[in-house]
Amino acid sequence: MFAVAHTVSVDSLAFNLKKNKSLAASVMIGEVESAALSAMSSADLATKESLEAAVKMQKEVEDARRLDWEDENAEKINKMCGIEERNEKNSLFTCGRCKSIKTSSTQKQTRSADEPMTIFVHCQNCGNRWRC
Repeated sequence: MFAVAHTVSVDSLAFNLKKNKSLAASVMIGEVESAALSAMSSADLATKESLEAAVKMQKEVEDARRLDWEDENAEKINKMCGIEERNEKNSLFTCGRCKSIKTSSTQKQTRSADEPMTIFVHCQNCGNRWRC
């Protein structure tokens, strides 16, 4: 297997040195050799703020993929939607496993547009999930 040398274009270096003032200062005072710049990765050339933003965005993407994200963030979602308190007596579904009425449901279009929406139900009491 061959190792591929990573080289950075002059335009990319100029752009990153303009944006990353601390890196530019390190090159000017000799902490970072100018020859080492061409071997640096994009993460090495980026500013601290852009690296933090990328890490935050990656965490948000990973959180959104979690199956229990909705359950953990239900309070935050309700607050954003203006729902103060959920009335458990008005639950539409009863859990077949534990007979609890503490259920939440969402609707999603899983088939073609002329078919009805699929209802996904989650029991808050025992964690049972089913679809209607």
